[in-house]
Amino acid sequence: MASLYPKLKTWNEKKLTGAEAIAVVNKIWELGEEERYASERGQLAADAAIVATAHYDVEAAAEWRALAAKWFARELGEDTPQVFLNRKWAAEPDNHPVFGRREEEKVGGPSDIAKNSKL
Repeated sequence: MASLYPKLKTWNEKKLTGAEAIAVVNKIWELGEEERYASERGQLAADAAIVATAHYDVEAAAEWRALAAKWFARELGEDTPQVFLNRKWAAEPDNHPVFGRREEEKVGGPSDIAKNSKL
């Protein structure tokens, strides 16, 4: 799992497409499930939402933002800025500052494993 985080960061350098970056996120999530590691999921989902937002994929962005809000609420508490902002951007992803900063691409939303995690 640790080796996948540096790979995800290469999206910032345009070394991964949006879909490739989301595939890395879903793989990290899958490994986290296998290892029963539930920390930092809010941030992982928020990172995926940035990728989706930048590539104009508003449906995926909204799904990732909702998931980020859910996990940030569990990790940090319901009344935190992370929860508020992710709920806000889930409702209006096309108003986010990174919207459309990359080429248009359907990057994909959370995998079933991510959506249905019970950890």
